[in-house]
Amino acid sequence: MKPRLLFFVEAFGGGILSYVQSLTNNLTNDFDIYIAYGIREQTPSKDKLVDMLNDSIRLIEVENFTREINPVKDLKALKEMNSIIKDISPDTIHLHSSKAGVLGRITIVKNKNIKYFYTPHGYSFLMHGRSKLKNYIYFLIEKILGYSNCETIACSYGEFKESQKVTRKSQYINNSVNTKEIDSIVSQLTSTQKSGVYTVGRIDTQKNPEEFNELAKRLPNIDFTWIGDGPKRSILDAPNINITGWLDREQVLRTAMKKNIFILTSLWEGLPIALLEAMYTDHLCIVSDVVGNRDVITKEHNNGNVYLNLDELVNLVKKNNENIDSDKVNNAKSDIEANYSIDNMTSKYKRIYMIGD
Repeated sequence: MKPRLLFFVEAFGGGILSYVQSLTNNLTNDFDIYIAYGIREQTPSKDKLVDMLNDSIRLIEVENFTREINPVKDLKALKEMNSIIKDISPDTIHLHSSKAGVLGRITIVKNKNIKYFYTPHGYSFLMHGRSKLKNYIYFLIEKILGYSNCETIACSYGEFKESQKVTRKSQYINNSVNTKEIDSIVSQLTSTQKSGVYTVGRIDTQKNPEEFNELAKRLPNIDFTWIGDGPKRSILDAPNINITGWLDREQVLRTAMKKNIFILTSLWEGLPIALLEAMYTDHLCIVSDVVGNRDVITKEHNNGNVYLNLDELVNLVKKNNENIDSDKVNNAKSDIEANYSIDNMTSKYKRIYMIGD
């Protein structure tokens, strides 16, 4: 009998969905896998999720998972999680995102014989746009729960350094992309002339749509595309911005392959899958100077640009739109092939799940 592996994923969409999809599909020979997930606006329907995942993977919806703190729903979600754990009797539990991480580590009290792991995918206490007091409360919560019998597996070196502020039990495994899957999709697309700028993500504070919009206004002759949707959609009012809404994986790649520059204006990150995919698909990448982004795009690898302010971002986009830096583009793809392969990530997780260190 194979060991049972249970994922709790509150933020089941976007980059985390791609990460979980790639990882679990590559572990089915070694584990019986269950994914208990929450619904967000970017979460595909259950039918689409079934198509994306190996037939042996079991899906369980956690009805009361919510993004924000909600005492009533959080208590109900905690009850659901304990019930799911009791029904499945997993050998290992891996918690993904801050909300699942908080509630999941509380369940350890009743399940001391189960191995627990937690990946934040961007710590809540790093969020911008809210009070320092609220972020400090999130920090204290992580600090207290950091003493639990759960090991943190950060998704980048930068997130690992942040994890060391709240727990002694941590390591990191870089996020990765399934290059074979990307190749399969891209090979079916009709080649086209690349032009313009794009980004991918939820239109909310984390992705800093205000700066994206101001960039577009300063460069009115360049086309900008935002793949995604969210509560701050109305901020993107520059006439040269196209908002696609949420797209499936093939549609995302189809849209991206028409552009030559990928940007991330993020205020905080874990390690963005969208960035790794853009690097692999021959885009010049320009990203903000935050954890996750600067762990991947470095001067040492000469694989893109990290900008410090809006003026620098404007100049970099303008310069590369006129004359793309092909050396950086080529180096970025080589970097993904060498350091961010799904096979490498899978083998590391398999070892950790099996032996617990």
